[in-house]
Amino acid sequence: MVHSGKNFALSCRDNIVGKVLKTDKASLNHQKGNNFSAVINDFKGNLLFGAIPQTIMGLGIVVPYFTVSKQGWIGGIVSVNSLHKSRL
Repeated sequence: MVHSGKNFALSCRDNIVGKVLKTDKASLNHQKGNNFSAVINDFKGNLLFGAIPQTIMGLGIVVPYFTVSKQGWIGGIVSVNSLHKSRL
């Protein structure tokens, strides 16, 4: 949707990325030039909020579909930059 210029998807992307840039520890550390801290915070977040919960939910049948759908949505809308041009 973002690659075809749909305003709904682009505005969702701008809202999500804007909030993350202001609140996410990894993003804040990266902006300050603390790359090691940014990598550690990103790894910790991916592990605690991504890998472990997805592994546990993967034991079920229905729940993973919702979480993977959201993951796909987020992955898709952040595939464009702040100028709404493809990063791929």
